[in-house]
Amino acid sequence: MSPCRVMKLKDGAMAIVCSRGSRSNAKPCYVCGQPSRFLCDYPVTKRLVAKGPMEYPNTTTGTCDKPMCERCRNNVGENRDYCNAHFRLSRKEDPTP
Repeated sequence: MSPCRVMKLKDGAMAIVCSRGSRSNAKPCYVCGQPSRFLCDYPVTKRLVAKGPMEYPNTTTGTCDKPMCERCRNNVGENRDYCNAHFRLSRKEDPTP
């Protein structure tokens, strides 16, 4: 199957659309098992495992990255989604009543 295809647009123009294939390799949602389209964006600190002399800090800042589907994500802003645990945690941290 070719990664590019020709599409005819409503106004009669033609377009070539290319992709790397379908998202069938998407990880399952951690809640329901459906294919995920989102990752948890909650900021976390992760420990790095060193296998020799360390020339870098032993922690890195990143995001949770739990895979979530449209139905199970908690959208908290533009392009920002949290898993259930981090959504609850973020509500506890919010000083507004």
